[in-house]
Amino acid sequence: MPPFGDGGDLFYDDNEWVALEKIQHRLVFGDESSLAHAEQIFALIQSAWSTDASLPSPGGLYWMQSPTSGRNTCANMPAAAAAARLYTLTRKQEYLDWAKKIYAWTAQTLKDSDGLYFDNIAADGTIEQTKWSYNQGMPIAAGVALYQATRDRRYLQDAITTAQASYKHYVTLGELANQPIYFNSIYFKSTLLLSSVTGDTRYYAAMSDYADDLWAHNRDVQTGLLWHDKQGETQALEQGAAIQIFAVVGWSPSRWSVLY
Repeated sequence: MPPFGDGGDLFYDDNEWVALEKIQHRLVFGDESSLAHAEQIFALIQSAWSTDASLPSPGGLYWMQSPTSGRNTCANMPAAAAAARLYTLTRKQEYLDWAKKIYAWTAQTLKDSDGLYFDNIAADGTIEQTKWSYNQGMPIAAGVALYQATRDRRYLQDAITTAQASYKHYVTLGELANQPIYFNSIYFKSTLLLSSVTGDTRYYAAMSDYADDLWAHNRDVQTGLLWHDKQGETQALEQGAAIQIFAVVGWSPSRWSVLY
């Protein structure tokens, strides 16, 4: 906002990433002020729920504050994960209710028959069918968080199914390189969260290989900066994501349970 800029659209998913980071900070450091901030953000997120019964597939969280906004996987599944985590930390029933409602709507509306998630549904009912890697990661994280909150194994099985389908799509079939670094960072961290429950090591191996590949082939040796699409073009977002990948690859598996 002025005097630093001209303002702009409010994106709910951007606020959800902050809420998830605050929850992670609480889990790691026991900081109650971080938990209070996450709850404050979630109060905003609740206001994004669509109440327009005339829309195709009524319900769901909007992606941004705009009358033309779609309802995206990236706005809904991070919110479901955050709500489930908030319930586990506070035992406030409203958070679990929200987590279940958001998760169910997204799975019903945007999940494909192969277990992967589409990007969004537009106001006219059109489904944008791009399958971004982070849109697979966050359903995995939400499923794990809901399983931990409820002990209902259906949520864990959902997470396993999407993880296996996404591993085939991105790792086995080589689609990972076509995804931005910042999407892959979210994807891999979510698979490690799942691994903290199941003990499956294949996702860590894939993340480690991806980190090695970035370092070897996508890094400017003079500056240390990384790129995704075009050599020489770098974004701060890509550097932050790469730092997360390199850092988490060095973590002990005992720490994976705080990831998202």
